[in-house]
Amino acid sequence: MLITQDRYAVSVPLQDHVLFTSTAFDEAQDAVGRVFCPHKLRPNSRTQTLNARMHHAKVTQRSSLNYLHYGSEVTVEPGPLGDFFNIQVQMAGRVETQCGKQVRSIAPGQAAVLSPGEFVSMQWMADSAMLIYCIEREFVEHKLRTLLETDLRQPIVFDILMSSDSAAGAGWLRAISLFQQELDIIPGFLNYPHAIDSFEECLVLSLLYGQRHNYSELLLGQAKSVAPGHVKRVEDFIRAHAANHISIEDLASIANTSARSMFSGFKRFRGTTPMKFLRDVRLTNARLDLQQALPGTTVTDVCGRWGFCQFGRFAAAYKAKFGELPSITLRAAMFRKGH
Repeated sequence: MLITQDRYAVSVPLQDHVLFTSTAFDEAQDAVGRVFCPHKLRPNSRTQTLNARMHHAKVTQRSSLNYLHYGSEVTVEPGPLGDFFNIQVQMAGRVETQCGKQVRSIAPGQAAVLSPGEFVSMQWMADSAMLIYCIEREFVEHKLRTLLETDLRQPIVFDILMSSDSAAGAGWLRAISLFQQELDIIPGFLNYPHAIDSFEECLVLSLLYGQRHNYSELLLGQAKSVAPGHVKRVEDFIRAHAANHISIEDLASIANTSARSMFSGFKRFRGTTPMKFLRDVRLTNARLDLQQALPGTTVTDVCGRWGFCQFGRFAAAYKAKFGELPSITLRAAMFRKGH
């Protein structure tokens, strides 16, 4: 029977986003299919019973984060994947996963990156559980087109296996874990304006740069040089608009070049990236605000004013740059003013 909106006794992700639990194969197949795409779900033994559950959090109009567990050895066969990428982070058990011509056994500490249009089939062990990030194909392709400054002649196809054994894989898996944890907190830092869009953009960019795919060599290849004037325009824009939400597309437009070339220019002439430069400008402005603060000002006020969504990360970055916590800077300012 299908049950909705229950609570799960065992600690699992997204407990406030329970979509269904079910012991019936057809009900589970239908419910999961409405979130992802129509697929076949069948038991690997006649005597098996199902203990399925899915937690589903709509993140933006283009993405969702999901927890899925079948509680039985099953075959899941979507066939050619729809117009979305699924990054399936293995939380427990093991799943034999085929995506196109690639076949890998995915274990905890790994994820399967499934690409649109590729034939997908999975063999789930009974104890398997996944955290699944689903993102629309068009958004990922748009980001890659922006970085390459060219149309894509063929669909993006990622290597199926992402592993925490690599620095890029480990970083992405940490980021999606943080994403899940923040969705389980109300309020969390993702509730701030533009925060969730910025975080999702970072997830997609990290995926494109860190997980190998058929455009990786072109993306990571030597970019065209950017004249210092182009870099200067971006720096001036950042200084003037540091309190606002700024995307990579905004900066590439100001530079009047591709995002890839802009990144190359900053690396060559400034030894940093545009987004790290933006962070440093915001930290410097925050320090000035704290040093000139009026009575009643809090560190949280200044943190939010300059676009830092998570206080802990702001405090750590501030201390790394200036050698003291922002609260110490504010306290010293109040002491000088006799407050």
